[in-house]
Amino acid sequence: MTVESGGKFLRVQVKSTASTSGYKGYVCSFIQTGTLPYRREQVDFFAIYVIPEDVWYIIPSEVATRQKYNILLSPRRKKQKYHRYIEAWGLALQRKEASARGASQGS
Repeated sequence: MTVESGGKFLRVQVKSTASTSGYKGYVCSFIQTGTLPYRREQVDFFAIYVIPEDVWYIIPSEVATRQKYNILLSPRRKKQKYHRYIEAWGLALQRKEASARGASQGS
């Protein structure tokens, strides 16, 4: 999915999961149709919906693609490394604004 705001476009891959990894959390796969993992240059953000918890993670591609195939999300664990990305909708806006500042400084 592509999101546009103010003439800037962001590539967002929307995923969902209800697949548990025991008590540790939920597994989300980063395998595309055709079995290739996503590459950083293909996506700006992953918007991942954890169905049983009714929570969204908004994870930048440079963070998410460090894991080639799966990511483990644990919404109830505050110390989990992805916890700061829960409902982090503002990250996309910040990236868009930073991109716009960089473009105007280069002019």
